[in-house]
Amino acid sequence: MNWDSFRKDLDVALSSVTEKYNVSLSPKTIRYNDLTFRFTVEGAFLQDDKSAEQVLFESHCTKFNVSPDMYGAILNVNNEEMKLIGLNPKARKYPVIVEDKDGVQRKAGLSILRKRIR
Repeated sequence: MNWDSFRKDLDVALSSVTEKYNVSLSPKTIRYNDLTFRFTVEGAFLQDDKSAEQVLFESHCTKFNVSPDMYGAILNVNNEEMKLIGLNPKARKYPVIVEDKDGVQRKAGLSILRKRIR
């Protein structure tokens, strides 16, 4: 099985559901063996034309004493510019989710929130 092709086809199939019901659906890690496979799908209700990531960020920001307008802020992480895209309240050590210019997501500690560039 070509899992990359499967993932792309799954994204296409889910896109019609997301448009019809105004929700965001994103499949997570696919786990498989020789006989079976499984994956979870994370969903969020879209609000005011905001992305699902932004809605989740805004719902978690008060837990970290972060302003909702920090979503999308550019931070300096190890001398590299990263965009703040999420907060994970279940992650005690690295709850901040940032994205580099190539779209790669990384985890970071709360201390990087003080390194806002713009």
